[in-house]
Amino acid sequence: MRSLDYFDGWELLRERVFGEERCPPQLNNIGKRILHHCEGLPLSVVLIGGLLYKFERTVSYWHYVLSNIRSEITDKDYGILDSPDRSKSLEEVAEEYLKDLVDRNLILVREWSYSGEIKTCSIHDILRDFCLMKAEEKKFSLDVEYLPEVHDNLRQVFLQI
Repeated sequence: MRSLDYFDGWELLRERVFGEERCPPQLNNIGKRILHHCEGLPLSVVLIGGLLYKFERTVSYWHYVLSNIRSEITDKDYGILDSPDRSKSLEEVAEEYLKDLVDRNLILVREWSYSGEIKTCSIHDILRDFCLMKAEEKKFSLDVEYLPEVHDNLRQVFLQI
């Protein structure tokens, strides 16, 4: 995938955060400074766009993101490890986490069920490589096994902590 030029990067970021709406004038300059730190990398733009979409659309929050942009792209756990609500079943909590990851563009939905639930999903190769790199860095034991007899695109991951 090619790097984005300034115009395409801004359009992608604006679309991820605001959809068809225009970017409010007070967020325009700070948004463009945030975009500069994405260095034209589409996945970075999508990840940051997911963060900006999900949280406050205020100048102070966007300044916070700007000042922490490197950690937002590389180190942030994106809230996945927040304490679950004890009044919900584990399945409900897992579904909320999955939908949250979809909203943040970290998980790609490949197929929906007839009832509107996620049937199959995947992650981008770049994000997969990033996850493997982080797992190795954190000293996780990882064994990724390709199983062509089960399915052409299926990988089984064994994680030992």
